[in-house]
Amino acid sequence: MAANRKLPFGYILIAGKICINELEAKLVTEIFTDYSNGSSYRQLADRLNNQPITYNEPDKVWNKNIIARILCCKEYMGTEIHPAIISEVQWEAVNVAKPKTGKALEENSDVKSIRKLARCACCGSRLTLGASGRSWERWRCHECGTLSAKAITSRIRESLSYIISQLLDTPELIDEPESQEMHGSTKEQEETLRDALNAPEFDEGIVRQMAFDIAAAQFDSISSADYETARIREILVKTDSMDNLNTTLLKEIAAAVLIHSDGRVSLRLKNNQIIEGR
Repeated sequence: MAANRKLPFGYILIAGKICINELEAKLVTEIFTDYSNGSSYRQLADRLNNQPITYNEPDKVWNKNIIARILCCKEYMGTEIHPAIISEVQWEAVNVAKPKTGKALEENSDVKSIRKLARCACCGSRLTLGASGRSWERWRCHECGTLSAKAITSRIRESLSYIISQLLDTPELIDEPESQEMHGSTKEQEETLRDALNAPEFDEGIVRQMAFDIAAAQFDSISSADYETARIREILVKTDSMDNLNTTLLKEIAAAVLIHSDGRVSLRLKNNQIIEGR
């Protein structure tokens, strides 16, 4: 299974149809049962790492982010294309086990964060959120006129949660910083420094300044995109998963939430990489 899993864990595509993967589905059921009985994300991850079935590649270990992602997947109750793996009773048991306090406040904060970052996927301009006479949510771009009535905030929140879960689960999705080629001037500086160090006598102050000048030139050669890529990956590795949208993480890594006219949502990161939602 590729790192960027296309189907939820527990399902497999056979002849174009989504079917239940029996071995994985058994683990899904155990995760829901054990969590509703009081097991923590960490306890579940430790237990799953002691059995042979992995989430993705053979060397991909189970972690708290993966567990949280499985527990948030509503497809397990069954959809038009996903066979049910768990019952609504099992889903409710997990929801009862999760803390409910502050949900309204969290959702209100989510909307504010989304509105600040919302941009038109066509032209990149800022979007405004309004409503029709029937209270439908509508995102409008006053630059190009794009209008989306399908991207309701609850759906945007769900898409962003999915994207962030993907990134937390697999930080490797963030582009690797490209290696920087040394400019000719920097190479010449290094050769001059080497000659100075090998000279029978040298001026320590001059050599030290030469070393500082080379370091400054190498630092200047690092692009802002490469810096942001490394920074974002480090943040993702250090961040634990959350059941709800992590707006703090969103602000740290995202430059814009791109809203399409058909309701799709993409996330433009601060290194200008675009991650597609669902």
